[in-house]
Amino acid sequence: EPMGDKWSTGHYGLITGSGRRDSAAECPFPSGRELRECMTGHGYVSRYYEANPAGDYWAFQWADTALLGGLALVLLLVTVLLLRRRV
Repeated sequence: EPMGDKWSTGHYGLITGSGRRDSAAECPFPSGRELRECMTGHGYVSRYYEANPAGDYWAFQWADTALLGGLALVLLLVTVLLLRRRV
């Protein structure tokens, strides 16, 4: 299935006959005959990729922004409190 309007998580690889997920490093060929031969030679039966629906993109962006912004504020507050105690 093509990516379409999804956005990739960056996690992808190969699947063995037993269903185990492995890194794509064993068969680094993007496609074609070399990839099929490599996959067959190593016992892989399919490829996988993890993706999120396009509609979730901004929800993840705002969640990351809130988390990292909150952490930055906490660190700033701790810094200010520690500096005030020294002065």
